[in-house]
Amino acid sequence: MHPTPRSIIASALLLLATGCGTSASNGTTPRADAAVDAVEAAVEDTGSEAPADVGVDSGPAAPFPAFTPVNPVVNDFGGPTLIAPRIVPVFMSGGDAGTYPFEAQLRTFLGAYLASPEWLTQVGEYGVHAGTVAPSLHSTGAGLGTSAIDSAQIHAWAQAQLRAGAFGTTSAGDLVVLFLDGSRQGAVGPTQTLCHTIGGYHESITDATGRGVALAVIPDCYDNLEIITNALSHEMVEAVTDAFPNRFPAFYQPGTMDAPDGAWAMAYDGGEVADLCEQRSDASYLVTSLGHTIQRTWSNMAAAANTDPCVPVPPGSVYFNSAPVLPEIVQLTGPDGVHTVGARGITIANGASAMVPVQLFSTGPTSGPWQVTAREVPRAGTATALRFTWNHTTGRNGDTLQLSIAVRARIPEGRVFIVRSTLGGQSTTWVGAVVSP
Repeated sequence: MHPTPRSIIASALLLLATGCGTSASNGTTPRADAAVDAVEAAVEDTGSEAPADVGVDSGPAAPFPAFTPVNPVVNDFGGPTLIAPRIVPVFMSGGDAGTYPFEAQLRTFLGAYLASPEWLTQVGEYGVHAGTVAPSLHSTGAGLGTSAIDSAQIHAWAQAQLRAGAFGTTSAGDLVVLFLDGSRQGAVGPTQTLCHTIGGYHESITDATGRGVALAVIPDCYDNLEIITNALSHEMVEAVTDAFPNRFPAFYQPGTMDAPDGAWAMAYDGGEVADLCEQRSDASYLVTSLGHTIQRTWSNMAAAANTDPCVPVPPGSVYFNSAPVLPEIVQLTGPDGVHTVGARGITIANGASAMVPVQLFSTGPTSGPWQVTAREVPRAGTATALRFTWNHTTGRNGDTLQLSIAVRARIPEGRVFIVRSTLGGQSTTWVGAVVSP
């Protein structure tokens, strides 16, 4: 590992989204978390600010939070979770003619993390308890190849290893974590590449009897331990709360037409508990007691209590956000052009516009007003359809800004947009949807 100042580590973490469930054997599209990275790279459409005599709508000093908008909910779809997880670490070497560089540190991290209050804060409300770590296993990766490997090859290799007994005797509560050596960085899907767009993913494999075993794949990205622990915590939390994501989903948000929060999963290209927090600028959290970085994850309980929904919450932090007031549940067509999900949104005719109030709220006093922007999430093969104009682009807890959304094309399949709030180096997001029949 090369010694790196934490500020640089934090910047590096933002370069990597962390993959979610994928099942290479059944041809499904991997659930990855790089969608908002692409959005951030797109041209920002903040619109123009209204003349100064159009004031921000704010009254007397407001309580904290001034507004309590309806947060998304991670739904339980009935699939299995790993209630008392046992982590089976498999450290790979050989592809780069060396041993895995961080085995000792990662074993220490795994044991401490699975017994920590931070872990229980993240997974306890989903019925998961403290976990244990099995003895380390080692592999040269013979038969897997190096460099240009994809998730289908990794799936086939890992499943063959499981069936051959290379992972030992596994049980229903096990999570096999495959730590790839630095030479193995491959494609996960058509647009997702390990260590370039995502920092890991999880799925499931089956033994010779057809029994499923949860699997997480963690590459050695940039020879940086903090990037690895951040990705590892993301995949661990998601794997124990959604062990077989493509076969029998458990906690995921959402997957049906009647779920009102479908825009969130489409905006983040994944709706598991880590996905909903990873795009925040403060998603990565250096836990002093662990000595390493973990990723904060979604808490339904915290969201329902109108506190910061991404846990654990760093001491002294203030959560702020800006939520559009959306009057309808609209139907969005997924990227496959077939499946639909319900989402909080608004219907606007082609060529028309509508004014949407945006309510600003925080859990305590902030250092100043925060900036608010809006942008459309790109949809493959289509042109930008929305135009955003604000009456003001800054505000505080208790303020209501006005966002004009103009539709420039017929969009019966719908569009997802993101409202981003930024103050200093911290940012948060809220998601909405627009349809135009």
